[in-house]
Amino acid sequence: MWQLRVSWVGLQDVEDSWESLPDLVKDVPARVADSALELKTIVELAKVPGIAALKDATDSVAHAVDVMALCDLPVVCAADNLALPMMACGAVGVMSILSNAAPARVLAITKAVEKGDFAAARKAHEANVLLVNSLFVEPNPMPIKKAMELLGHFPSTVRSPLTECSAETVELLTQQLKANKLL
Repeated sequence: MWQLRVSWVGLQDVEDSWESLPDLVKDVPARVADSALELKTIVELAKVPGIAALKDATDSVAHAVDVMALCDLPVVCAADNLALPMMACGAVGVMSILSNAAPARVLAITKAVEKGDFAAARKAHEANVLLVNSLFVEPNPMPIKKAMELLGHFPSTVRSPLTECSAETVELLTQQLKANKLL
C-alpha cells in the first residue's frame, strides 16, 4: 500500500472542484509517509475558497502555531493528547477519538477553553490522560472500536489488515473505562 504526498503544484489542477463545498486540509503524517505537509503548501491551500480549516494530526503544537502565524486558516486539533495545548495556542477545536466514548469529557475541555478557564481545562485534560493513552496502544481505530464494544454500543469488528485488540489491550481498556466511571 502506498500513500501519495502531494505538493501545491499537484493540487492546482483540482482546485476548481473544491469551491462547491467546504473541505478540510488533512495533515495526518502517520497516514502519509510520516511526513507533515510543508508550511508553504498549507499557506497556498489556505487561499483556496473551498478550504474551511486544517485538520492537524502532526503531534506538533509548534507546527500548528506556525500555521496560525502564517495564514488565517482555522486549525482543528486531531490529537486528543494535544487538544488543550493546541486550543490554548489558538486551535478552534478538536476532532477527537475520545469523544466517541466520552463526549462529555472532551466537551469539558473545549467549553473551559472557550470560557478562558484554563485551570478547569487543564484539570479536565489531565483527568483524560491515561484513558486517552489506552486508546492509542494499538493502531487506530482498533482500541476505540473495542472501547465502544465494551460500553455496549456496537461490535468491534475490523477489516484486514487490522486485527482485533490483544487481550492485554482489552484489559487495559476495561481498567481505564472503569477507572473513569464509564463502565
